[in-house]
Amino acid sequence: MHFAALDLIQKGMLFALQDWIKAGNRLRAPEDPESGEHLLTAATDTGFHSVLEELLRAADWSLGALALALETALGKQRRDLADLLLHHGAPIARVNFFSVCQTFSFDLMERFLREGGNPSHENRFAEVLETFVPRPFLKFFNNFRVEFPALED
Repeated sequence: MHFAALDLIQKGMLFALQDWIKAGNRLRAPEDPESGEHLLTAATDTGFHSVLEELLRAADWSLGALALALETALGKQRRDLADLLLHHGAPIARVNFFSVCQTFSFDLMERFLREGGNPSHENRFAEVLETFVPRPFLKFFNNFRVEFPALED
């Protein structure tokens, strides 16, 4: 883990981070492809859009790292960061459907289904109906239950 990079990320110091990367510092250790995962998640957690975008451009991230960062963005209700991560290849189907639903973005929920996500995994859609006002989600359910029978599970 590069503590210098983490410190720059947490402070939102975009230009210093760019200089650090340009100096040839690695975001991940070559022997451990997941070593930069924490940096990507930290950037998402801090909410600095430009810092996250710089990290996404600076390296090829694993699907696991992208999915974890996407889960963080959705959990923080940061649709802008989620869109940025999705644009850079984050696999929406690997995140928790509850996290997708809490954005109240029915387009994003539909995308989750179309990309192979399982809304019935760990009873997440039922949890959504118990947690939030069910009316808008019932409309979503009625619109997609025939095409995606897993919603009924």
